[in-house]
Amino acid sequence: MIAFLDLIDDYEEKERFKEIYNTYRGLMAHIARTKASSYEDVEDILQDTFFYIAKNFNKIGEIDSPKTKCFISVITEGFAISKYRKEKK
Repeated sequence: MIAFLDLIDDYEEKERFKEIYNTYRGLMAHIARTKASSYEDVEDILQDTFFYIAKNFNKIGEIDSPKTKCFISVITEGFAISKYRKEKK
């Protein structure tokens, strides 16, 4: 998680990222497990997703909103599907 925090400059934004990490990590892991074949793949999907979120942190509004939950779910599922397709080839 330290590498992701380095992508964010402001201290308050870093705290918000930590809150997002703690709030949505379980949901993201559940989504990733539906497509991934191994624990390592799930971790790769989560890392890719958190990296994307850190790079695009300005797109996140209120943390506990349905919009944020949907945004994170869609991003996670996209990375999970991408990983699944790579595994099938």
